[in-house]
Amino acid sequence: MNDDVLEGNWKQFKGNILEQWGKLTDDDLDVAAGRRDQLAGKLQERYGLAKDAAESQIEEFEARFRETTTTTAAPVCPICGIIHPQGTRCPTL
Repeated sequence: MNDDVLEGNWKQFKGNILEQWGKLTDDDLDVAAGRRDQLAGKLQERYGLAKDAAESQIEEFEARFRETTTTTAAPVCPICGIIHPQGTRCPTL
């Protein structure tokens, strides 16, 4: 997924990113603002990852998101703004 797609879906991604990487803050995501290199830098900073490890984790995240949106067309949860796995309930309920 290129930066344009990541940036274009940033609001949708933010909840999923916070769910995936709990050490990141809203401020971290505001700084990243959809830029893959900035997100990788924040993962390096918060988790002590090497650059290639951070980028690899982002690629895996994107692949899961791509699979979810193409195979199930799962909608964004109206309660929390996160795409939950098919057949699961929003944990905020």
